[in-house]
Amino acid sequence: LALGLMSLLDDHTLLGERFYQWTLPLAAASAGLWLYLEWERIRAQRRSLLILLHVASIVFLSGFWAGGSIYQINKHADVSEPVWGSTKVTGLRKSQEKTGTSYHVQVAPWSASPAEPVELDVSRETYDTLHVGAAVAISVRGGALEIPWVDEVRRKKP
Repeated sequence: LALGLMSLLDDHTLLGERFYQWTLPLAAASAGLWLYLEWERIRAQRRSLLILLHVASIVFLSGFWAGGSIYQINKHADVSEPVWGSTKVTGLRKSQEKTGTSYHVQVAPWSASPAEPVELDVSRETYDTLHVGAAVAISVRGGALEIPWVDEVRRKKP
């Protein structure tokens, strides 16, 4: 749970679909192994609703663990150099979360991004310096598992 929560609360953004290509097989393998090891105990509950809840919780926790693990390994084991790109801010929004206010910046596609606009989480300090149409520099790292991720967003000096 800690790995998954740390990953959800991190403001670095993964780019592309490779995250799911790693996470889904790892989550399935983890859930399968866990269910194999626990199956006799699960079946001993005898009530189908309890069995279903037990299986669902194992699948959920395995997915949460796998996603958090892949995210953290990709980011913290990354030794690649950042590649900087430039783009423009196309939207700004704040959202109220249980942990406080989150700040989001939507940017137009740039050289290292997918073809569609990307919403990035930024710090309040960065958010306060931006407006729609502002030029930003974005640092992208390659990722230890080759899942590119946004390392830094900063306003470009005019």
